[in-house]
Amino acid sequence: MTGYQYITDIWKLGRKGHENYEFVDVAVNDDNRLFIDPCLIENERGEWSIKATKYIKSKGYSGKHWKYDESIQYTVQNNDALREYHDKLPGFYMEHGKPMLDEELDEVIYSPRNIKIT
Repeated sequence: MTGYQYITDIWKLGRKGHENYEFVDVAVNDDNRLFIDPCLIENERGEWSIKATKYIKSKGYSGKHWKYDESIQYTVQNNDALREYHDKLPGFYMEHGKPMLDEELDEVIYSPRNIKIT
């Protein structure tokens, strides 16, 4: 692989890094095809996911809007689904409180040992 191609490269936005946007700037040729989303973490059953879910719920992101199977099926059937997802997600979080801050997202993703079960 010669280099990473990010969502911001495809959309020609000029700046890289999720700190500049209300979405994760995913490397489309390397990262998992599913974006990090509190709802996806909540649906997992591993020890880390259970801890992360408790942390996310403490921040007010319950993920009740997410319908995993329907969303995956829609993504497969519609080529522009991921762009649509990113267009709508910030609005959803703004309607229901506030978007998840970069620091909160980083804590969930990169510091699982720091997530305490209360």
